[in-house]
Amino acid sequence: GDPQFAAELTQMLVRIDHQDWDARHLKAASLRQRGYQEINTIARAWYLNGANELDGKLNPAMLANRGLQNIQGQLSGAELLESWRYQVDPEKAGDTGMVVGFEFTDSGDAYTVELRNSILEITPGPVAADVPVVRISAAQLREAMEGKPLPPGAGATGELQNLLAYLDLSPPEIFMHLR
Repeated sequence: GDPQFAAELTQMLVRIDHQDWDARHLKAASLRQRGYQEINTIARAWYLNGANELDGKLNPAMLANRGLQNIQGQLSGAELLESWRYQVDPEKAGDTGMVVGFEFTDSGDAYTVELRNSILEITPGPVAADVPVVRISAAQLREAMEGKPLPPGAGATGELQNLLAYLDLSPPEIFMHLR
């Protein structure tokens, strides 16, 4: 038969019910057969990894988390703040307005982070005197994002926790074939 066509047909069953293991195994077998026919190594890996994902042998979310942790571990404080712009949860933030200053002890950089109508604006430069300030290193900010407590004397830690509550810090689930 035609493994490509079989994979396309079984995809409809998998989309209807992700827990239909018969459909998942059938699609995995189709992808595996198609992968073994492929001479292009990238396409072959796509089909064979898809088969493993459908069979439950490969967890793409775990791999993505591992890669994300590796990348975040190398980001500076400024880069972490910039990444927050894309993580604001509009349902949680709503029309909330708040301003928090950040002074990074490891780099000496300072930023003002303003949340307004579910939009986060990051402004580099000295923090205004009337703005609550958090004084931490980039590593301590990563720890705070993981829910760990900040050291004493870090400044406006309550405001930081309030701001973090408006962010969706959960890693996205990435599935190639199980959609």
